[in-house]
Amino acid sequence: MAYGRAVFHTSCPLRRVEADLSQWPDYRYAFTIESPAARFTQSIRVNDHADSVHTDSFSAEVRGVKFENAWQLALGLSTAIYTSGQYDVDDELGRWRFRQGELGDWTEVSRKKGRFLAPTFDPDSHAQFTFASSCMVFEKPSVEPRRPVASITLKPASLRRWAVEIHLGRSAQSERRLMPLSWRMKRLLWNPIFDRIFER
Repeated sequence: MAYGRAVFHTSCPLRRVEADLSQWPDYRYAFTIESPAARFTQSIRVNDHADSVHTDSFSAEVRGVKFENAWQLALGLSTAIYTSGQYDVDDELGRWRFRQGELGDWTEVSRKKGRFLAPTFDPDSHAQFTFASSCMVFEKPSVEPRRPVASITLKPASLRRWAVEIHLGRSAQSERRLMPLSWRMKRLLWNPIFDRIFER
């Protein structure tokens, strides 16, 4: 039986719970905390038929950041995603790709001593930048494309400020139903965003 969608929220800072019960037997629940400076959302899926709970994704956004800081944040998080133990790199992520603009060509991001290096880009272009994992997206053309398991997007918000969006999904290749944030991802992603939301 399919139901509808409900949203519950409080303010200052915003706390929101969304329950989407419209796609039986998979129901989606998302919890968000948000302020003008940042947002963090955790989403889970509950299968009513199998009585199971799965991590769906973590997503976050940091707003109003100078480009240089946004760029360094993207590179640092790129390395952390691949070295934190959050994912099986070969089976769940694959190669890390980059493109400038929504229609730009994808290029592979180089690594040196485990750290991702800055890819070549046009500094005069005010287009968005996207980093994305390639498994199930680029490397298997016979399979219907899916959203990248992990991605980081830098979007221009004004001439001087940018927003950084981070998405960490649960891979379809994963045998784990739950995917808690690793210690390193908590330290580099959750803790700074929590502090930014609550201005600590």
